[in-house]
Amino acid sequence: MIHEKFLQKLTLIPKISSVIILVVSSSVLLGLAFHTYWLKSIYPLTFTSMKTNTSVCFVLMSIALWLLQLGSRHLVFRRIAQSLITLTLVLATTTLLQYLTETNFGIDEFIFRDAFTTVGDHPGRPSILTLFNFLLLGTSLLLSFSQKARLVAIAQSTALLSVAIMFGATLEHYYKIGMPPHLSSPMSVPVNTIVLFIILAAGILCLHPREHIMKLVTGLSVSSRTARRMTLAAIILPMGVGWFRLFAERSELFETGSGRLETGQGTFFFTLFVSVLFVIYILKYSLQIQVLENENLAILNREQLARIALEEKTAFLETMIEQIPMAVVFADAKNGELTFANSQLEKIWRHKFIKSKDIDGYKEYIGFHPDGRRFEGKDWPLAKALTENRVVSEECDVLLGDGNRGILRIIAAPVRNLAGEIIAGIVISEDIT
Repeated sequence: MIHEKFLQKLTLIPKISSVIILVVSSSVLLGLAFHTYWLKSIYPLTFTSMKTNTSVCFVLMSIALWLLQLGSRHLVFRRIAQSLITLTLVLATTTLLQYLTETNFGIDEFIFRDAFTTVGDHPGRPSILTLFNFLLLGTSLLLSFSQKARLVAIAQSTALLSVAIMFGATLEHYYKIGMPPHLSSPMSVPVNTIVLFIILAAGILCLHPREHIMKLVTGLSVSSRTARRMTLAAIILPMGVGWFRLFAERSELFETGSGRLETGQGTFFFTLFVSVLFVIYILKYSLQIQVLENENLAILNREQLARIALEEKTAFLETMIEQIPMAVVFADAKNGELTFANSQLEKIWRHKFIKSKDIDGYKEYIGFHPDGRRFEGKDWPLAKALTENRVVSEECDVLLGDGNRGILRIIAAPVRNLAGEIIAGIVISEDIT
């Protein structure tokens, strides 16, 4: 089951995300063009500013995300979006090669010169985490073009991996710590870049809100509710525990030792590891629960369809029996209880159907032997058919409901299933007076 109202709101997120990313990244480019530092960073002079190529990649990805939603109606928009994503991937890959080969291809300051970064820190070059996230989200966005469930699942998983990486970058700012020197420059990510990555990932995830992982977010099942609530707890609780631990460290309530990690860095890695591990665990088992729920739902649907089919067959059989110009009665094979009779019984016997509870109760119907003795329950043809396991046909002298006597031809027989077991009894009677 899907939360339809919530689903309608989620379908707006890709468009909203693309607009926000386009506005923010364009403002950064304006800040770089006019040397306005506050346009480049959320908190001026506090965090690292967004780089030129980072802004360019965000502009390309935001336009591609917007065009992707129009691609189902216009193929040209789809092609343009794919080209923009490919250009982003090429730019990110080329910049990563500069890190790996320790060379400079001249693309970092091709558009604007970075006056705020020293030469040793690769002026104008985005961090490795930033470039890696562009590769992840670019790949995710390309896979989102597909209608295949497997590729969509990979796209959503890739977007979630990007969110996890940005969660780690967020913790670095949240705990206000410095990473080890060999990781600080190539791994640090500005706050505005983190926010835009999370917004972009949210937009990509909401492109297919009914499928795979997003089905857990939009569903009304137990697995969906569990995933939503437990994932939030898995993020907030470790952050709270980490904050208290960091507060205790900085207040010197206990010694942290003289290891390679400085104050706060151990808390950072602890919180990141625990949160990511818990989220993966929750999503994994929520998906397993969802599979079981789907299997149970399929079983219930099959049972419901079988029940409807049985009801239709029963109704058809009852209709057919009603058309027979003789009185037809069915009995339970276990105790002989009369369970069903067609409307002809009242016309032939001239009284209402009497639902005898057992064979002995058949004496409520009045019949006579040739010598004038009244029938006992066991004397009726239906009782003989059930107890002696044979077809019985007799002409019986009976007292009708209007007080007159009549002669009825009564034929009774046991009803067997495919295994040959007696499951019911049937008796047909017609007036031959």
